[in-house]
Amino acid sequence: MNSTPGSPGRDHGVPPTARDGVGLALPADALYWAVLAPIPGLARGRRARGSAARTEALRYAFEPWLPVALDEVEARFVTLGDGRTLACGIESRRLDEAIGGADPASVVPAALPECVRREIGSAQVDLSALEFRSGAFVSPRARRRAAALQAAAVCSLCVSLLTLAAGMQQGAARDRRDAAAARDAASRLAVSALGLDTAAAARGPAPELRLAAEVRALQRTRVKSGLASGSPSRGEVEGAGGDRTADLLALLGGWPESIPVRVESIVLDRDSLALRGVVRDAGDFERLTLGLGESLRAWSPQAKSAAKAREGYSFALTLQRSSPPPPPPATAPRVSSDAATLHISKAGSP
Repeated sequence: MNSTPGSPGRDHGVPPTARDGVGLALPADALYWAVLAPIPGLARGRRARGSAARTEALRYAFEPWLPVALDEVEARFVTLGDGRTLACGIESRRLDEAIGGADPASVVPAALPECVRREIGSAQVDLSALEFRSGAFVSPRARRRAAALQAAAVCSLCVSLLTLAAGMQQGAARDRRDAAAARDAASRLAVSALGLDTAAAARGPAPELRLAAEVRALQRTRVKSGLASGSPSRGEVEGAGGDRTADLLALLGGWPESIPVRVESIVLDRDSLALRGVVRDAGDFERLTLGLGESLRAWSPQAKSAAKAREGYSFALTLQRSSPPPPPPATAPRVSSDAATLHISKAGSP
């Protein structure tokens, strides 16, 4: 049969104040007590800490003898020699108040109440088995310490992420500045080599593309000179057969200069010409197509497409040769002495 020898009221039996490193002894009249009859099928053991299932069963057996809700109580259990179980508990709120901000060495009952002694008779009880600092209980100081560690870890993670993001942004900005500086330097070199003024450099294809075309024309002229003298190298003869400089010069010469275009690529072979770039709008693309068709009589538009882009309209235009290629020019365009071959993938601005 279950019994409840000791059951304190809610407002009396106040525990003493805890101190760091010193054991805290809770008065017997500040605790809830009960002697529970054996539960069929429940494994026996001197302490209840060894089995979570056993502890849960004893807690539910202890609940009818508590004046407060079970989830508000920290309960401990000790098995007696005759199979019964001694239950002892205290409200979690009162236990927190007793411990406060201290870190006591132990928290156990000071003694058994007289009614419990009469109930258990000669059975011996180890009060250390009723240690309240064990099990699921976490002291206020431990909770504050865990919360502080968690907050410090979150702050450290946030600082690391912010530092990494700032470093990546700085690196990307530095790369963009370096790329812009390299493009500006290449453009200035090409403008200087071609002898263009600011207005002429802003019209038509980028200066780098014009310079590359003129340098290739000069190289072609040198190959032809070598062929006329009877002493060309094998590489010069093979290079002369595949040169498309005349077609490229015709394209540059017939380019509609009134239409701002950022040329991204020009792919030219014997029978086709592919242009990719960006213009301001669809109307500029149509005018560019018509202008190239009028100026390049030997070529006819084969395929074209345009789509809205982040800055203007990106386009792709393919022209097909409609007549045999023209003979190479007798003389090469003038190139300043300090010109150099440049390989450009993107240039100009719409």
